[in-house]
Amino acid sequence: MKYSFVIPVYNERINIESAANEIRNKFDSYSKDYEILFVDDNSPDGTGEEVMKLALKDDRIKLFQHGKKNGLGAAIKYGYLQTQGQFIIGIDVDLSQSVDDLLKMIRFMKNNKADMVIGSRYTKGGKQINKPWVRDFASKSMNYLVSKILRMQIYDLSHTFRVFDRKIIDNIKNLLVENGHPSFMTEFTYFAKKKNFKILEYPIIFIERDASKGVSKLSVTKEIPSYLKFILKLIRDDKIK
Repeated sequence: MKYSFVIPVYNERINIESAANEIRNKFDSYSKDYEILFVDDNSPDGTGEEVMKLALKDDRIKLFQHGKKNGLGAAIKYGYLQTQGQFIIGIDVDLSQSVDDLLKMIRFMKNNKADMVIGSRYTKGGKQINKPWVRDFASKSMNYLVSKILRMQIYDLSHTFRVFDRKIIDNIKNLLVENGHPSFMTEFTYFAKKKNFKILEYPIIFIERDASKGVSKLSVTKEIPSYLKFILKLIRDDKIK
């Protein structure tokens, strides 16, 4: 297996088929050697059943029930650990990030011999569209501040949209303890960097989902306090010696 898509979902039934179709329609021209893992936190709206309908017709589509709603980070980590591919891809089910940008990221990673490429909203050339200004400002500011605190030249270190060599998760999986978002993705990026994996950013355009795709499950008021506690904890007890 060459590539593994990891897509965390909760109450996303209306977006499952369109996400799978978009990936297959655009990625098949590049490679058909991939799997699509939907990681569900036991959604009550029938998300899991919708995935299984597609899985019966295409064995590259797989459902993994995480078992309980324990945070986006916990679901993503669980998904990473179930993959079989050499390269792991994180993307959102509402396709706020594009498969076209993903293909550019993969080529960029290969051309620059990187271990990970993050689809960046905040590096030069990247941007967000239609995201509420409060969430946009908070995300951009926190990413910038944390990159300075941790002395990392990565300005979208919390973004879920990325492609990386599976040797990264194999190497740092025992260091990852965060369950929330953006704490988990920041932790993942931080320890990958500390282990000297080559991480690059590629500018992408992020388009906030519209009402037809449901509402985002993330809350700025819940995220920021826990994120600040995580950063302080990371500074205090760095696990890599």
